[in-house]
Amino acid sequence: MDTIWCPVLPEGEGPKYLALTRALREAIRLGDLAEGTQLPTVRDLAWRLSVTPGTVSRAYQIATQEGLLQATVGRGTFVAARIPRLGPQPLAFAEPVLKPGLDRVDLRSPSLPDVGQRQVIAAALQRLAAQDDADWLDYPNQTQERPLREAVCQWLEARVLGSFG
Repeated sequence: MDTIWCPVLPEGEGPKYLALTRALREAIRLGDLAEGTQLPTVRDLAWRLSVTPGTVSRAYQIATQEGLLQATVGRGTFVAARIPRLGPQPLAFAEPVLKPGLDRVDLRSPSLPDVGQRQVIAAALQRLAAQDDADWLDYPNQTQERPLREAVCQWLEARVLGSFG
């Protein structure tokens, strides 16, 4: 191996292992890494990129699963002999849509439309609170719970807290 492949990873563009995986794909697609080229060891590339070995290992693993690399224990990691056709990646289509500076997307479900449910719930709670037997809304009687609290404390002390002492 004449030269050691060592990409420049962009700062702040998501996880480093994904950036490294994209760099591998691009280098293979452009022919910078030819079929059969041996890649640096996980430790060596991690040291050169100032990342953890787990980052490089994860990128190599993803590229291997995609059929771009072949890894053999004791021999190393090589660019696969039969490289799958690399078309545009789905992320490439999404990038122009994202606004600059927007690095997070909120995937939580949107709030429910207001169809009067708040008023219905408020009215139901008012009816419940107005009942004579609304004791369930009060604070519990702590004297009745004392044996339970003591049992929980003994259990915590014996199993959880006692293991730290």
